[in-house]
Amino acid sequence: MKRMKKIGLLALAIIAAGCNMLELQDEGSAKISLSISNLNGESLYKSPDGLLSQLDTNKFNLSIYSEQGVKVYDGKYGKKPGEFVVIPGSYDIRLYSRDFDAPEFEAPLFGDEQTLIVGNDMSVNIKLLCRQLNGALRLNFTEQFIKKFPGNNGLELRDIKGSIFYPYTAKEYCYVEPGAVELYYKGAESDTLLCTKQISAGQMVTLTLSFAPGNRTGSGITLAMDTTRNWVTESFNVGHKIPTGAYTIEQAKEMTGEKNVTVFGFILGGDVSENSMRIAPPFASKSNIIIAPSMLERNRNNCFAVELPSGSVRDGLNLVTYPEHLGKAVIITGNIVDSYYGYTGIKSTKAFTILY
Repeated sequence: MKRMKKIGLLALAIIAAGCNMLELQDEGSAKISLSISNLNGESLYKSPDGLLSQLDTNKFNLSIYSEQGVKVYDGKYGKKPGEFVVIPGSYDIRLYSRDFDAPEFEAPLFGDEQTLIVGNDMSVNIKLLCRQLNGALRLNFTEQFIKKFPGNNGLELRDIKGSIFYPYTAKEYCYVEPGAVELYYKGAESDTLLCTKQISAGQMVTLTLSFAPGNRTGSGITLAMDTTRNWVTESFNVGHKIPTGAYTIEQAKEMTGEKNVTVFGFILGGDVSENSMRIAPPFASKSNIIIAPSMLERNRNNCFAVELPSGSVRDGLNLVTYPEHLGKAVIITGNIVDSYYGYTGIKSTKAFTILY
């Protein structure tokens, strides 16, 4: 976990002796004490089914290191001294409930990270937050999905730190590093990417995977809020299997500047401008369309504007001539640009294929 919060002009260095302590040098000093905010012995979080969980923060790990990597303290929070006396400088403070190095079932990670830049002759009490630092994904599978992908009795889940096998029979949450999480079906000859999901810290996602060829509705989403964590329920139809060599819109957003990239999406609308788009006939412009991850998408940041140059691409794909193309799954090849009518999108479109 690299993300840190700047606190401002504060200081850390220590004079207590011992295996976890850094001896004070004669360079001026400051005092700092640490506390955990807003726990008061109460339950930290509550799941949707009413299950309460308690966390003993005295057993949390606490580490304090200088900018140069010199250890100030590394041990249990409950055994820290009441006050640290420190020399001026920059220090990283990390509070964490457990080690978390790869996707793992039933492994929530709580704590906080802060970076302190300290001056001289200051006395400060730093309040550490106790929040969930990883996210979690729980998968449900329909009978149609399992029949379509029966071989391994499960999928492989991958995040930036590693991977884990997710059985069809699993009922627990699998905890992951915040960011993109990919689900793969491991075939005899190759792995098939079924979907990619962005998961944030503190987000608890339940994803139902189904298989219904030709279904264009994409995903239905509901969101529930908890005082400490976001609980999300979604469904995802993998019937629109992305052809080999094509990228999702989410993946293609990371490929700005690359040429001849093939992107999968659904034709959501057209008549694109800086401030609007049309998602129902009649359409007036033959020069562009909008594609989206699903026909339910309404956030323009999740869509691609696509240029339709004059010629076979415009003649075959524009919504003025072919309003019936609205809602169809398509793959489009062109150059990924960071702004086309204010959207990330595709210009110099060279080819397209309507899938269904």
